[in-house]
Amino acid sequence: MERCLFNANMLIYFLISGFLFLRIRGQIKEYKKRIPKTAEVEEEIVVDTTYRNQRLVIPGSVILITNLFLIIITVGITFANFDKIPAIITTHWTIGNVADGFAEKSVKSLLALPALQVILMLVMYLSNYSFQKAKQQIDASKVSISINQNRAFRFAWSVYMLLVSIMIQCLIMLVQFISIFDLMDTMNFQIIMIGFVGILIGGSLFLTVKYGQGGERYRKLEPSQSENQVVSNYDDDSHWKLGIFYFNPNDSAIWVEKRFGIGTSMNFARWQAWGMMVGVIVLPIAVIFLFS
Repeated sequence: MERCLFNANMLIYFLISGFLFLRIRGQIKEYKKRIPKTAEVEEEIVVDTTYRNQRLVIPGSVILITNLFLIIITVGITFANFDKIPAIITTHWTIGNVADGFAEKSVKSLLALPALQVILMLVMYLSNYSFQKAKQQIDASKVSISINQNRAFRFAWSVYMLLVSIMIQCLIMLVQFISIFDLMDTMNFQIIMIGFVGILIGGSLFLTVKYGQGGERYRKLEPSQSENQVVSNYDDDSHWKLGIFYFNPNDSAIWVEKRFGIGTSMNFARWQAWGMMVGVIVLPIAVIFLFS
């Protein structure tokens, strides 16, 4: 009953938020139409050809190596203690730490969580990759400042992705050991989860406040970088469907920075974007069927 009530409240929240967003977006579009165009203001697209020669993100190999190392530890300790693991293992607990899900010990059941670790490793790698490949977003009125802000923004979030991926792998490893060694009664898992979620949210909020989207709030810049040109950024409003879905067949970029919120989105006019979405959905479902 409580879960149904929670889901209903979340649904109402998202519906109201979506309605308000679309309403305000419509008002902004009408306002933009009424803004008088002046001959002195030029609309420009700025591209830095040396942009990707600089370090934009943590190398994806670092995420793969660190995550794979933790997955190997999980699998290694699990099967090194195979004979000590009880015939029936716990796979789920209630909020009060009461076991309510069980499975027979087998190679398949013991590999379920490591398989989830592999999927999450790939998801985090892909998330980091999106920050590397997302299309440049440079403010034409302050080019060098905008470039430095954007680079700082991408690198900071890439470091965050690496740390989050390690935390997630460690958490799943802990759940695996709790399950096979029946350790739930020996620790306060709720506190661990609260701390985990708190760090995730706290880190995300810190980066959001410090950098903003694309680094627009980042201010650690040299005074000599001050610029002031009478130009306007290219208006791509027509390509943002409902204000949140980027769809531009003439844009070869697969990844773009979100227009609202923090992070990256995809160009839904590219088949690669749909392929990755299908993969992210199908892989977890396949793991559930294979290891259940």
